Amino acid sequence: MDDIAAMEYLDYLNMSAANRSTALLPSDNWAPLHTIVGPVACAAIAVLGIVGNVLVILSVLLSPYMRGKHENWLVVNLAVINLLFVSVCVPLFGAHWSLESWPFGREMCRFFNYTVLLSYLLAIYTLLLMAVERYLVALDPTKSRRRFCLASMAAIWIVFGTLTTLYALRHTTVYSRALTPGGQRKTYCLPRGLSLRIFFGFMFGIGYVVPLIVIAALYVAILFLISRSGRSVTCYGQMKRATLPLAALVIAFGVAWLPYYVISLESLYGELWIRSSVHADWIHLLATVSAYLHACVNPLIYALFSPVFRRRFWQLTRCRREDDVIYGTMKSEEQGDMGDDDDQEESLSKVSSATENVALSEQVTTSI
Repeated sequence: MDDIAAMEYLDYLNMSAANRSTALLPSDNWAPLHTIVGPVACAAIAVLGIVGNVLVILSVLLSPYMRGKHENWLVVNLAVINLLFVSVCVPLFGAHWSLESWPFGREMCRFFNYTVLLSYLLAIYTLLLMAVERYLVALDPTKSRRRFCLASMAAIWIVFGTLTTLYALRHTTVYSRALTPGGQRKTYCLPRGLSLRIFFGFMFGIGYVVPLIVIAALYVAILFLISRSGRSVTCYGQMKRATLPLAALVIAFGVAWLPYYVISLESLYGELWIRSSVHADWIHLLATVSAYLHACVNPLIYALFSPVFRRRFWQLTRCRREDDVIYGTMKSEEQGDMGDDDDQEESLSKVSSATENVALSEQVTTSI
């Protein structure tokens, strides 16, 4: 497919709102400030996302204990997906913002859209698989879910990898009649022969609303199963702590992408009041940055809710051995308690309790 000529580009701009792209096409009066804020925001997201997700991957792969937990494979899968997104999609989009054009050609245009959509779908459905895995644990904690994790991860990569290819092939580059001060035409990466009204409505359904509703229902079912199973208060608290970080991941994802969907759907189905606003570019920029932030907040959530990941992050940043990190806190606590001869028996009890807490926290948090 050849690049769309200038007249076809003008026809594209005159299309109805139902068929107009709002994802990569800037307005004609982009302020110079946008060419600075956008790229800087993308650079910050890329750096934070790459560092954070690499730490998550190394935390699991370099720990024999965490690597042996098949629940953590889902964590690594999500981190790899986010790493792909922040290392490929975010820099390309930052360059597009900076240049106010798409200088990378048609094939990179297709590759960019392939990677964006693939990483998005894989991320939301990996979160769904995490919720399903937690539900299966609540049903039968003794049953192995190794095959489920492997088969489900392979399935979503194959299915979405195939479907996303069809979407990416619909994209090409278009260029404007107006010339830049340097005497060149502005080029944009846009879909052709694709009803964006149908596409965004479909994506909003199967890629946002439906997965989030299913995940919420699974978490409610988990709490219901535990409360009705007659299990101990300790077991209930353990499952609740294991569910909390997963719920935080889902909430962060939903909140991050909501502004982008609101703007896109309003532009396609509504009265275009956002697109016609004098602050349209700023609204679009903030919504896009919010959506891209989802790929770098997950490591922060792990650090906040998971003692095991906190210790692993601390170990990797300080080049400490795993055994020292896992037991270092307990050893220092033990030495401090042994200072008073009258409290030796109590200190031994504390050390034993600390050991049990470490094991329990690892069992809980490695299922994130």
